[in-house]
Amino acid sequence: MTKFEKIKKFPIIICFLTLFSFSSLYSRVGEEKSTLEIRLFRGGGIQYKEEQVVDRLQRGMPYIKFEEYFPTSCLVKVYFKTFDGRRPKPSEVENPRNLEGWDVHIVFYKGISMLEIYKKNQGISEFEIVHLLNLQSANSFWLKTNSKELGEEAPDSSFGFDMVRDDGKVRAKRLNASTLMIFSSDFDEGLARARREDLEEKAPESINGF
Repeated sequence: MTKFEKIKKFPIIICFLTLFSFSSLYSRVGEEKSTLEIRLFRGGGIQYKEEQVVDRLQRGMPYIKFEEYFPTSCLVKVYFKTFDGRRPKPSEVENPRNLEGWDVHIVFYKGISMLEIYKKNQGISEFEIVHLLNLQSANSFWLKTNSKELGEEAPDSSFGFDMVRDDGKVRAKRLNASTLMIFSSDFDEGLARARREDLEEKAPESINGF
């Protein structure tokens, strides 16, 4: 029995999410960078390119502390999309604090989306969360569970999770009232293993001299 089969025995609530379209403007875990950018940019989305702006937007994001364990072919991009599909002016992008819309952080591995963070500056409604999860359902459904409550039954995880897709390939976590993270299970577990191996290797050196 796999770890994911064990997870499915412990759902707090089983959430069947009906498959209907929310918007064609959002990305999908496992999708190619070129495909999602074409869709995003056609809908008025833009990529943040100013380094200072990107650095500010990345502060506190959970993937930052794991960047040292990213494979060399990983790439992080941050995008913005207005609520109404209007393309923002360059002056607005330079100072995005007053922009109303979505910031979307995506970690790509070999050009494929592995982790996506959706942050809405006015808070995400429960309806929007359902729609975002629907986009990632891949003809499956989501199980609401908790990596902490699973204890020893929980699989390796760098970020923890609140939900897992029934096929075990994708996880999700509500970071706060305005932010939802959706990510590849394999990517999550790979980072956890890399970090553990690094800490195990450093342990003898760190306690040397005691």
